[in-house]
Amino acid sequence: MTIAAMLFTLTTTACASDDNNNGPALQTPLLKAPAAGATEVSLLPTFEWESSGSGALYDLEIKADGDEAWTMMAEEIVSLTYTLDEEQELDYATSYSWRVTASLGRATKSSRPLSFTTVDESAPPFGDGDSYLYLDSEKESPFIIVVTGDGFTAEDYESGLFDRQADEMMDLFFSFDPYKSYRDYIEVWKLVAHSNVSGITGVSRDTRFGSFIDGPKFINHKAGMDIESTSNIIYQFAMNNIPAVGLSNIDNVCVLVLCNADIEAGGCWRTSYQEGRAITLLGTGNNLGVINVHEAGHSIGRLGDEYGKLGIPPVPPGFPLPEPNPMPQNIVDLMVSNRAGDPWNHYPNLHPYNDRSTALWAKYYDLPLYNDDVDFYEGGNDWIKGCWRSTEFSIMNKGVEHASYGYNVISREAIVRRLLNAAGEPFDFATFLANDSNEVPNL
Repeated sequence: MTIAAMLFTLTTTACASDDNNNGPALQTPLLKAPAAGATEVSLLPTFEWESSGSGALYDLEIKADGDEAWTMMAEEIVSLTYTLDEEQELDYATSYSWRVTASLGRATKSSRPLSFTTVDESAPPFGDGDSYLYLDSEKESPFIIVVTGDGFTAEDYESGLFDRQADEMMDLFFSFDPYKSYRDYIEVWKLVAHSNVSGITGVSRDTRFGSFIDGPKFINHKAGMDIESTSNIIYQFAMNNIPAVGLSNIDNVCVLVLCNADIEAGGCWRTSYQEGRAITLLGTGNNLGVINVHEAGHSIGRLGDEYGKLGIPPVPPGFPLPEPNPMPQNIVDLMVSNRAGDPWNHYPNLHPYNDRSTALWAKYYDLPLYNDDVDFYEGGNDWIKGCWRSTEFSIMNKGVEHASYGYNVISREAIVRRLLNAAGEPFDFATFLANDSNEVPNL
């Protein structure tokens, strides 16, 4: 949906009403996951659907093929997702149908049922190095995301723990634009990596990739894993076990490592600013999906952080804070050097010079759909002063706090350019504008 179409939809549906409710019209639920015909589905799957309207409540029902009656799994919930608990575990190698009924006042609407098949118990689906296609692409050369884990034992995979966390994360990922609009340019694989112990702690343990928690809340991408020596091991593991990953396309592969620790954390490491391959470490605590979208901005779009916190000298308590120091010249020089003559190589959403006319996003200043938001704001690359960004708020600024803003337009352009480049397709600005959308999920 284009931004223009999105605005029109919001304008026209605001006045719609339901004859039985005298309020906003109730929409038929649109089922998202498990998708129609999905196979190898976990025995404790997460079901996801789109909103039927503000204030709607939802009933989730399933039935096995051959059964006449539907079984209620969740009743009158407000959430747009539901994960089965252990008491609701499904059977192996069984085909099911599922549907959602939305209600608002006296009005109800039911979705069209979708079918899926659960994993086959007779197959060893969770052997070390086993890989599974989560999302296929029709493109000959899609951008590839590999989701693997550290601190997950064979039992953690068999119980569905890894699958549930990975599915929830990637389902949210594809509800953000531009990934939602350019979904067919991305292929996603899951890769089983057994650890000898379950969980990540504050010290390196006998896990597959040796990650550990650096502090109570944060996995630092240098301290949380010896990434300099481990990155090649992770990429070689992917190339050895995923048929779609090889030396010919390795620079268009991002590996997400779910670190089995209940912390709200993430970090992205890129091998070089010209090569493009990246490894993202993610804690499995609160806001995993949103943090992944922020980190994907680094790994796919090569974006920089849009927040500023550095530059204020330490002062004794009670003294006024001095004017922040600007981003040092050596950091400016490093940003320019990393771009290697192409600003899309490194932090295209940031500008190291106080000149709004030379920023990459200057072309949006006078475009009607963008000129209310796009401007020249100081602060970025961790520095309060001396670096500039295009919008006041975005998911690349304060990821969780600003998630509802999604990516700003220059960030969406950078991501789309990367996806098209991986597919061997040229970027056309007019086509990008025609297709541009900033849809974000209800968080």
